[in-house]
Amino acid sequence: MLKSKLQKMVIVTGGTLAGVAGAALPAFAAGTADTAVITAIGDIADTSIATLSGIAPVAITIFGAIFVWKIGKKVFGIITN
Repeated sequence: MLKSKLQKMVIVTGGTLAGVAGAALPAFAAGTADTAVITAIGDIADTSIATLSGIAPVAITIFGAIFVWKIGKKVFGIITN
């Protein structure tokens, strides 16, 4: 049983490594990138940063409120005991 389990793990690990290596090789291909692709990726990055900049204040406020609520609940529990 242990041998078959080990064989399965080796097959899965080998397949995963082969898939990752196969997917990564084109990323290191020589040559120049298409300017349209570079521009599109730059636009995506700019849009992502703008979105995160808009969401961050709201997310930090919500996180802070939840954090203060939990700490306050613990402190109140300690005081009442």
